[in-house]
Amino acid sequence: MQSIPLRIIDVEIYLLGEVDRYSSIQIGISWSGIEELKLQINRYLQLAGKLIKGAIILP
Repeated sequence: MQSIPLRIIDVEIYLLGEVDRYSSIQIGISWSGIEELKLQINRYLQLAGKLIKGAIILP
């Protein structure tokens, strides 16, 4: 199965990059929205450092 590319943007809607090489992604959804996001990625990939708290991830 092929991974869906994930775009990483900041709060000012500036595109930081796109990640398409990740092992798995799990999204926990509750009534009030997304509760939890688990993304398994190699930390040595070029854009792994852009995945910080506060970044927005779009499929």
